[in-house]
Formats: sequence, C-alpha cells, structure tokens
Amino acid sequence: MPLSPRLSNDVFIHVPQHLLALKPPGNNDSIRVIFYLTGNPGLLSYYHEYLALLASSEEGRDYVIVGFSLGGFEDVELDENDNDLLFPDAVAGKRGAKTRGEDAEWWRLEEQVNLAVARIDEVVRRLGRSAKVTLMGHSVGTWLALEVVSCAAERRERMHEPVADASGVLGVGANPAEVLDWDIEACVLLAPTIVDLAKSPSGIKAAPIMARLSFLPWLLQLMAAGLAWALSESAIQWLIGRFMGLDANLEGVRTTARFLQSPGGVRQALEMAKEELVSISADGWGPEVWGVGDAVESSAWNGQGGPLMYFLFAQKDHWIGDRTRNDIIRTRGRHDGRGSVVVDEKKGLVHAWCLRQNRAVSEYVKPWLEDVKRS
Repeated sequence: MPLSPRLSNDVFIHVPQHLLALKPPGNNDSIRVIFYLTGNPGLLSYYHEYLALLASSEEGRDYVIVGFSLGGFEDVELDENDNDLLFPDAVAGKRGAKTRGEDAEWWRLEEQVNLAVARIDEVVRRLGRSAKVTLMGHSVGTWLALEVVSCAAERRERMHEPVADASGVLGVGANPAEVLDWDIEACVLLAPTIVDLAKSPSGIKAAPIMARLSFLPWLLQLMAAGLAWALSESAIQWLIGRFMGLDANLEGVRTTARFLQSPGGVRQALEMAKEELVSISADGWGPEVWGVGDAVESSAWNGQGGPLMYFLFAQKDHWIGDRTRNDIIRTRGRHDGRGSVVVDEKKGLVHAWCLRQNRAVSEYVKPWLEDVKRS
C-alpha cells in the first residue's frame, strides 16, 4: 500500500501534494523524509501541533513528515491501517507477544530503536523510492535517533560482508535482507538528553528513587487505573489542566488524560525512564554518528562523515545539567558550518515544550530544514 496522509492518536503522516502527484521515480530519484521520535511519555499526539506547523511551512514543503507513538504507548484498539504502520512485518509479532505475556510487558530502549528502524523501512517501502532521512527527536527521542544512526551504520556494514551465492562461493555484495533504501542526512535534536541523564537536576532526584523502589512503576500504574475508574474523562482533564496550569481542552492535556487512562502507559513510561537513567550515561557513539577521524573519508552517509547535527537547548532544563549541555556544545557542536547549536535565550523554552511552545520550537527548526536541503 502506498504511503498516504494520515492523522490519528498514534500516527502523523504528511505527504505534500506535489509529491503525491509525482510519476514513478527513476533509479536516481530520492525523496526527503522527516522521521520523528517522541520523548517519554511516547504518545505522538503531544506533537501533532508541532508537526503540523512544520508540514504547513514553506521550509517543510519538500518533506514527507512521519511520526509514530513509541512502542507501548499506542492505543489498545488500533485501526488496521495504523497497526500495519506501527508494527510492520519485521516486528509484527512483538506486540502480540507482549500482550500475551510471552515477552517483557514493556518496551525496552533497544526494542524502541529496532522498532524505529523497522518503521523507517516500512515508510520507505511504501514510498517506492529511496529516501534521505532527517531524524528528529525530543528528549529521549534524541538518544533513540543517535542509536538509529548507529544501528543503520552497522546494517550498512553488513551489506558489504561476504555473501555466498547459490553455488556456495563467497563474494562481496549486499545481502538482500540487509538492503538499505535510505540514508540519514541529518539529526535535529530538541532538548537532547543524550548523555549523563542521571546527573541532571531531575535525574539526581529520580535515579535513587527508581533504583530502590522497583515496584514503583507497577504501583503508580495501579493508582492511575484507580483514578480512571473513579473519575470521568472530563474530570481527569480538568484536574490535569488545573495541576499543569493549562486549558483543559488543549491537546496536550487531553493526551495526558488518555495516557493516565491507558492500561499500561504509566508503567511503560516509568520502566523506560528507569532504564534511561542507567543507559543514557557516557557518550559511546563513534564516527558513524559524530563524523570525526577516519569516518570523514569512509562515511556512507553524506561524504563528510556522519549526518548533519542540529541541537536546540533550553537555557535551563531540569533534565539536562548546565555542565552536560556545555560539554555537548564543546565536544559535539560542529564549527565548520555543517549543522547548528542553539541555546534558547529569548523564548523561555522548557523541557516539555510540546505542551504549549510548539510554534516557538518550529521557528527554530524551519531554517534548519532549508539548510539540510542546501547541503
């Protein structure tokens, strides 16, 4: 089935009209795709407004824009079309196994990475042409994006490993099961929690609690279920709005209410957060991500070594320590005009910007989309 525009709680797909009208491509044609990775909680509807702003902009007009809820945060009852997009053939059995208790009930970070790769494969397959992918993420979604870059690089390496032909003779060539029809040309990292999460102001508080109270995800899921049982959806939305200081009718508030009412979303978020506090520590990525050293000559991405990198930081972020942010800027910010690093000093961005600062973030990001097209 071809990729077509779609909007639901768990799926956002924008295909520009002029791209829908294109005739079947030639061998050298490719299309640009933005693939969005959410923060935690991983409900895509937190980002509907932001993605729509990019899709309606002049800068975003040449991009297919795709976003999905992370594994474990999707609606229990999925439309068949959504299900096929969220869980393509390569991972179709995983959700069922978790539901039946044959696998861990919650999705681990490594599984989220593998799921993202399978989803990109499916998107590109439905497009019917090769793609240049910009990975865009928020919070833990930025860490997942860099892991996807690393995973895709490993897969590309395997394409060049010796493969036996029908007669058993080894030769160097792509294994059909490993063929990549997409390259990652850029990463846009929004409020990037990519290293030392446990050293952030909130991480310092949360890490010991999560480590000592292993039952906490289960307990809070039980409490959320009790709240959902005792109160109507409108009452829950009103309480959330009062607590967060937001209009109860905002999409972010409605999404939070749906999250609290889901049978496993709270536990999924907390189990994943517990793993994040341990796994998001030292920077373990190599030149396939950062584009230094020998990778400048050998990179399969863009001939320059690694994808273009764009960072957007809040001036104060309780999930990113000031020292951590400054270290990232010093060691990973490019100074050769390839990519950009911005620390917001004007708009008062917060970590959870997707609740009410979507337009401000989109104004930072839109020029980067033009920059990627020019690169």
